[in-house]
Amino acid sequence: MNIYIYGVIILFSLPLNNLNGQNLSSQTDLNEVYAVIKPLYNGEIDRAKLNHSIYFSNDQEIESIFLKAQILRWERLPIYQQEDTITDNYLQVLNSIISKTNINNDYENYIQLSAYLLLAEFNYNNNSLLDASNYGRKAYNLLKNKLTENQLINEWLLPVGLYNYFYSYYLNKNFAFQSLLYFFKNGEKETGLMQLHLASNTESLVQGEALIYLSHIYLRLENNPEKAWGYAQKLIEAYPDNLKFYEFYIETSIALNKVDETTLKLIEKLKYSDQIYYQKYGIAYSVLTNIIIRDLTEEEKSIELKNAINFIRENNSGNHLLSLLYRQMAEITDQKKQYIIKLNEVKIYEYKLTKL
Repeated sequence: MNIYIYGVIILFSLPLNNLNGQNLSSQTDLNEVYAVIKPLYNGEIDRAKLNHSIYFSNDQEIESIFLKAQILRWERLPIYQQEDTITDNYLQVLNSIISKTNINNDYENYIQLSAYLLLAEFNYNNNSLLDASNYGRKAYNLLKNKLTENQLINEWLLPVGLYNYFYSYYLNKNFAFQSLLYFFKNGEKETGLMQLHLASNTESLVQGEALIYLSHIYLRLENNPEKAWGYAQKLIEAYPDNLKFYEFYIETSIALNKVDETTLKLIEKLKYSDQIYYQKYGIAYSVLTNIIIRDLTEEEKSIELKNAINFIRENNSGNHLLSLLYRQMAEITDQKKQYIIKLNEVKIYEYKLTKL
């Protein structure tokens, strides 16, 4: 899920009197959930589908429906850019979750919260900001029911941790956010990071998501690639065939000047993927690592960067990748002002790959 969806659309508030998660006991069998989630996160879509059909024969159960939504989401990235027949099915599945009224426990409550957040994410990415905000408010109302609880099951550590982190992050970002946050309870950044760390070490539905957020937060928001490195390593070790997770390991290795054989192999897998979405990452990272490991002239660097920029722009763009490339163009050409303007038009994060 987009890292800013939690931060802007959903500003949760929850007093935390206990940082320990409780083991999940409410769903049928955690192993059955893992039989779907682990291959899904590893890019083994067909295996995830097969296991879902074996272990979740009752397609009316909220857990089964949620796993189906996750399969649809991961099968076609990014989901919001797919054709209507695919997105309509995805939205129908999510709406069937939020329409359920017989929610029996905290685990199912978390699933319903997640469905609202996925709907908020989808609408936000499609510039339907009013709908995104409405789903965000409904998610917040679900969370308010937990305000008096002292302990959380593992799944709830993720949204609560993200709320605590992003409250502090946006509080210090600019004045406009300070006035907005006036209406919400305080959140502590370090508390949030600790909760996300706990979630990343628990056997739960959110373990993989917690690793993604921690890699992203430390790399791109905290500009702390040393911290990001450990979580990025865990991601590719746990899910070695999920090309989406390679970006964190590759970018931290560039930032720390640790471009090694593993980094280069991951980049090659991205470049030669059968999906343009991943090819763009591979081509961009290939140029950035070439600048580090090869003795290129300024002209050679400029040619490689321009070729990568053109490929990305010709294939539905990608602002984050363009920002990394524009920043390098500004460093090596006599058209620095022009590329700084382009950088400011597309950049999402303030950080840069510090070793470049």
